Amino acid sequence: MKVMLVDDERLIRISLKSMLEESRFPIQMIEEAANGTEMVEKIKNWQPDIAFVDIQMPGLNGLDAIKIVQALSPCTQWIILTGYSEFSYAREALDIGVSGYLLKPVSPDELHIGLEKAKNSRQGYLSKLNREFENEMSSYFHGLCTIKEITKKFVNSNYQLTIFYIDSHLEESERTMRVTNFCTQLQTIINDCQSNNTRFALFALSNKELALITIWGLSEIQDGGEAIKKCLQKIEEILPFNCSDDFSLTMISSSSSKIGGTLNIVKEIRDVSSLRTVYGINQKWTLGQLKQIKQQKGVYQLSSMLIKLSEFYSNRVSLNFLKILNDLEKKFTGIEFNKVKTSLRQFLSVAIPCQLDLNGTASDWIGVLRNCSENLLNDPIQEEDRSQHLVEQVIMYIDEHYMDDIGIGQIAQELHVTPNYLSTLFHKKMGTTFTKYLTTSRILKAKELLADPRNNVQRVAELVGYYSTRHFTKLFTELVGCYPSEYQKNLKNNRKRLQGS
Repeated sequence: MKVMLVDDERLIRISLKSMLEESRFPIQMIEEAANGTEMVEKIKNWQPDIAFVDIQMPGLNGLDAIKIVQALSPCTQWIILTGYSEFSYAREALDIGVSGYLLKPVSPDELHIGLEKAKNSRQGYLSKLNREFENEMSSYFHGLCTIKEITKKFVNSNYQLTIFYIDSHLEESERTMRVTNFCTQLQTIINDCQSNNTRFALFALSNKELALITIWGLSEIQDGGEAIKKCLQKIEEILPFNCSDDFSLTMISSSSSKIGGTLNIVKEIRDVSSLRTVYGINQKWTLGQLKQIKQQKGVYQLSSMLIKLSEFYSNRVSLNFLKILNDLEKKFTGIEFNKVKTSLRQFLSVAIPCQLDLNGTASDWIGVLRNCSENLLNDPIQEEDRSQHLVEQVIMYIDEHYMDDIGIGQIAQELHVTPNYLSTLFHKKMGTTFTKYLTTSRILKAKELLADPRNNVQRVAELVGYYSTRHFTKLFTELVGCYPSEYQKNLKNNRKRLQGS
């Protein structure tokens, strides 16, 4: 955390700096300025997280200085320093968006309270920026907007994609608990790493994948690349602690690039993701590493077969499961089986509940896997009824909570299934993705609200669950064919014509 102290009284700055250094807050740097003009110049090249600013200073006063630099440093939280005689400035300070104000002389307890409040305000602001970015990226991946709309804001920024692959034979309720726990840990790390120069988007993709999109370099003053690097390192460190004999997480990251090539990178990662089955789950891979492994003879085809085998087991397709086993036995003999035995056993034991002897032969393993086909003989009608019931509950939840910040993840948690399972099931049953269905529901409700002339576009956007009016307008225009304001105007004109006739 970077803090700036702005006060024309040197003793005040010394006192504040001493208290800050003795506080428990993670403060890395403290910068000082003796007046408002000096503060403006320094903030052009140094964006603090929190700034303590005296109101009455010679030349440019504190409030006017803040107004000048707010656009340059939008994430900075401002805490006003004031004397009793300057209490009348409090209202103006609150009007320009300061976090709070402290009366001089400041005590350590008051400083602590001010810092805590400012830190929470900053976290809330950054989280809102991340949610907006997450909504935009999720909409893009589900075909609701083009990449050009996103690159306008992030044209010069750097981008990195990480996809987490979840392999497990656990029941949906248990898988959900594990995935939810992991996502909670991810979000904690993201919250610690977020800044004005970074954005994070965490959401489920349709093919049993969890995507983390990171962007940095949004400011000419600070790059943010180191924060992203530390974030991914922390995630890599917690990965093994979330894995077990029946639940696996594998992390595949791209190298940094520009955001325009996002979908191509997703395709590249998906293309090589199956190689984790042969060379190791429960760890981090780079896209470059897996591309090199793919060149090895026979390995890629084997890995693709193993993924199909696990999918047939998960979907209870016994006939195809047995057919893949027949082909798999031949593939085992076509590679250096003993060299990849440990990795193969690890994946198969996680994806399919089977006990494979590390000292067994390829034929022994195939025999064990054949016995597993007996577990696939469940009642398909019962499963079909449950699937339909889950989709109906999702639709009901959307109807009741479309105005809230909802996602497939939280609905899946309430239904005790994994987000990936529910997302795939919803798409299969409804013929559209969850995000598209939610967006359509919100826009239909927005059309109803726009029929009331008392509702402006910004209010309607908020009422149907959008933080950004711009993003709402974009989606409305694509689905309806005109701007919300134009739609509302047309309704008004139609009413006039009807009344006139």
